[in-house]
Amino acid sequence: MRHPHWDYYLTVLDDLDKASRFVEFARENFRTYSVEFVRIILSVGSEIDVVAKLLSEQIGSPRPPQNINEYREIILNRFPSFPAIEISAPKYTLTFIPWQAWQRNENPAWWKTYNKVKHERNAHYADACLENALLSCSGLCVLLGYLYAEFFANNTIPRPLLFFDDRYKHKPFVMTRTSFKLP
Repeated sequence: MRHPHWDYYLTVLDDLDKASRFVEFARENFRTYSVEFVRIILSVGSEIDVVAKLLSEQIGSPRPPQNINEYREIILNRFPSFPAIEISAPKYTLTFIPWQAWQRNENPAWWKTYNKVKHERNAHYADACLENALLSCSGLCVLLGYLYAEFFANNTIPRPLLFFDDRYKHKPFVMTRTSFKLP
């Protein structure tokens, strides 16, 4: 079975990982910005919109959601621990909790940045930085983990190189460092 959104995600992660040849993935470099990070952030933000809508439909939303606020409401009603998921990039000893702002009923800063870069790139070009690229990719990772939960549980989906560590290969969701189990 094909998993088009996961396949797309793997290609974006590959691009992001290649960027590490030029910018070390370290907190000291999080504010480094580039046209490559613009491209990654815009690609991932668009995919988040698509995947969040699919997940909302999979959950059984009574009406088609139209925006991130409606996705948040639908997803949190079904999966209240969603904002607590931690994503690990063990190769760089980095961890992210990309949806943590949803615990406060707010959207993540990286999501707001995605929209600013998309609509006002001239004023917000420097916000297309390593940190926002990593956060948006880890945010998409969480959404895809829920969308493709059964395939993660069966280990029938290819593993990403950036957010994967062999220590977690027997857990249902290979990218998390928590004991959280997908549905």
